Amino acid sequence: MKRRSLFKVSALSAFAISSTAVHALTLNPSQKWDGEYDVIIVGAGGAGLGCAIETTDHKLKTLILEKMPFVGGASAICGGQYSAANTPYQIERGIKDDDEHFLKNMLDIGGHVNDPELVKAYIKEALPHFIWLSDHGVHPSMVYAPSGMDVPRAHRFDPAEVVKCMQKYVTDNGAAIMTSTKGERLICDPQTNQICGVKASSKGKDLYFKANKGVLLSAGGFCHNPAMLNRYVPMMKQAAVVAAPGATGDGINMALEYGADTLDTGYVRASFGYKSNPRHINDFSLIQFSGAILLNKNGQRFAKESLSYKELGNPTLDQPDGLGYAVFDDSIREKAMKSWVGDKVLLEGSDGPNPPAHVFVGKNFADAAAKAGLPVEVALKTVEKYNSDIQTKGVDSEFGRDSLSSGYGKPVVIPVDKRIYIMPLTSGLMSTCAGVRITPKAEVINIFGEKIPHLYAAGEMTGGIHGSAYMTGTAFAKAMCYGRIAGRAIAEN
Repeated sequence: MKRRSLFKVSALSAFAISSTAVHALTLNPSQKWDGEYDVIIVGAGGAGLGCAIETTDHKLKTLILEKMPFVGGASAICGGQYSAANTPYQIERGIKDDDEHFLKNMLDIGGHVNDPELVKAYIKEALPHFIWLSDHGVHPSMVYAPSGMDVPRAHRFDPAEVVKCMQKYVTDNGAAIMTSTKGERLICDPQTNQICGVKASSKGKDLYFKANKGVLLSAGGFCHNPAMLNRYVPMMKQAAVVAAPGATGDGINMALEYGADTLDTGYVRASFGYKSNPRHINDFSLIQFSGAILLNKNGQRFAKESLSYKELGNPTLDQPDGLGYAVFDDSIREKAMKSWVGDKVLLEGSDGPNPPAHVFVGKNFADAAAKAGLPVEVALKTVEKYNSDIQTKGVDSEFGRDSLSSGYGKPVVIPVDKRIYIMPLTSGLMSTCAGVRITPKAEVINIFGEKIPHLYAAGEMTGGIHGSAYMTGTAFAKAMCYGRIAGRAIAEN
């Protein structure tokens, strides 16, 4: 079965699964609780901590359950890019951006299948939370324009610093965090049809916690759940997985038990840019957005390099050995290493006498291509044709590349007579960014379009915000922003 057909199958599978409710846990009148709270949050990543900022600010008794032995989830290991418009950091550097332009970029990169109202709610929250981080001493190191934007909007933070700041704030304000404690099932009050608690487990013991005002599910995606990948996006089984270890779809399944609707599962894609056998998020390159071109094993280009790395993911998996060979010179290498920590890690020492094994270095293009195992004559003709197009027309005639990234920056030629680097890269699954359908207030919606009372969701386990592709910096930011939106909605409930 071809990939295009598989996408259709995955979308149908998503609908079938979300439409099938299993026996749900209902409140036992004699239920003995192990703790009673106003708010229970399942998952202590960026979304869960964002929610706790709001609930503790509103003096609500808050419990956060985290199945891993540490706090942070995907937010702690991500690249730290935070996309927001009209920030003080942009203004200081003369970068003109606003919410309307941000919205247009998000809808365009998402293929206009994302929900504009969900996107607007995220964008509206992105600047206030950026300022909150600044007010608490957390600042970005730079802003740039990688995937999906035509102005520099991705602010690079240290994700560990962000998580540490938020964790300290919520615990100082009274939130309780229980690590190594897995949220397993939601509990519903049959008298009111409201979600009223969570069944959890820790060290082999079942625990029951009451939630008087609401439950937030923020338990991440399902990259590490082969059964869910096979159910929704079977083509992703061949992609390398580089994701938070806790991303097993627990929160999505908890919501599905109560008939939650799902969105965007058919758009789950691997991201292009990982070295072979990746082990960490920093094994990821964005060098095409600094000017590199991509060849396949046959020495031919196969896609427009300015596309989102999500859009480049599947075309790369379709190439021989699932590889795209990034071709670049010293000027592109230096720019990439300054722009993105992954390229700094991957390319460190590549210009020295002992380059890393994953980078082929030649005195000229022909030398580098031979070392990389590419057909030299074919590859050379491909690069020369690309260079001629860029020099004479400013756009390549094969795929229409006229920018570095989604309209930002101008393509550059690859000098074939100077030192050249070739780095084989593949596609890896770093996130799913699909799942539970929510309102702009983070309320979970069932398959009939109704709100499930007292149930909220945020972060990677939700759908509708990214659509068919992805803008760099919107997953990290969206998680925290929708967590805060959910926290306020619960407080106002």
